[in-house]
Amino acid sequence: MYMQITEKCQLQCEHCMFSCGPRGKHATLEVIKQACKIAKDNHSHLFMGGGEPTIHPQFWEVFGLFCEANAPWSNDTGMPPVGLVSNGINEKVVMPLLDLAEQKLISLSISQDHFHKRCAQLSERVQRKLDYLVKRKGERTVDIRGDITYVRQVGRAKRSYVYTEASENCNSCGGVIDSAGDVWQCCHKSVKLGNIFTGLVDGVNWYDIDEMPCCKTKSLKRWLKEKEQ
Repeated sequence: MYMQITEKCQLQCEHCMFSCGPRGKHATLEVIKQACKIAKDNHSHLFMGGGEPTIHPQFWEVFGLFCEANAPWSNDTGMPPVGLVSNGINEKVVMPLLDLAEQKLISLSISQDHFHKRCAQLSERVQRKLDYLVKRKGERTVDIRGDITYVRQVGRAKRSYVYTEASENCNSCGGVIDSAGDVWQCCHKSVKLGNIFTGLVDGVNWYDIDEMPCCKTKSLKRWLKEKEQ
């Protein structure tokens, strides 16, 4: 499951699928704790997303909750318990995250595509550390998300006309939990599946969330019917 711990970001990138920016809202600890409980109870993986995750005012407390929630999944798969993507700007938080990635305790991606570079540059310390880790032989827990070869018609990319694909299909990203705790079929946020506090719509269970297809390719009813066959 993709969890937006915040919909706030220092930037307002043209291609952002969630249309995040400085006016976005942070998820409360109550929302995050409930999402983490669901993930842990169902041995599911909760990906830390945003907005820009590192600017959440209680980031390290949230980080601890994700570590605990993803521990069963991590033990089963051998993968780091926490995965996140950052724009790398918040040096105070990003530097410790790079250290954790170096120890293979988390999986970290830093966005360095032309959309992000157009808005802001990394600090010298972050850039130097990132370059060192990426060049290390066999290093797989940190990477740079470089130039994007295609942009789909999702979120701000559609409104800004920066998309390169005629299709509106997302990458079948799976279910998305937003900062308010609402659960969506995919990143389009057009088909609501329920809420983490009140439950999911009939026919959908938490085990289904990770496998959710894009709502532009398959309707919820069609997908559920195919699962039953």
